[in-house]
Amino acid sequence: AIYSWLVLAIAVIVVGMLLGIANTSFLTVNQRVREIGTLRALGISRDQVRKLVQWDALFVGMMGWAIGFLSGIVIASSILNVVYEAEELGIILAPGRAVPFLVVGSAVAVIVAALVGAEIPARKASAMSPMDALTSPL
Repeated sequence: AIYSWLVLAIAVIVVGMLLGIANTSFLTVNQRVREIGTLRALGISRDQVRKLVQWDALFVGMMGWAIGFLSGIVIASSILNVVYEAEELGIILAPGRAVPFLVVGSAVAVIVAALVGAEIPARKASAMSPMDALTSPL
């Protein structure tokens, strides 16, 4: 029963990551319409525009992962200090531990979520014609 809740919680987190990265990528593409149009007019290919948006999403996702990972370490160490202090008082608590598989797995999940979440905004950006992008209102 607890594993089904755990799987559900992980699924909600992954969907939230996908939506957050997609939203950020859409905003980035919409704010950089003229920049993308200028790059396209200067000869950058549609594939390069798509990769630019995907790299941007990957960078944002990995920065979020790093901040979350460091915050998690600080919070976990604080909790472990409480656990050790409780043990000194005779209260038995089971401390958690960081498993390297979970660290690497979470980084891989963020990379996949960033690339999948940025795919539609990247396609939108790569489909822009240079003339339409340069003449679009701000």
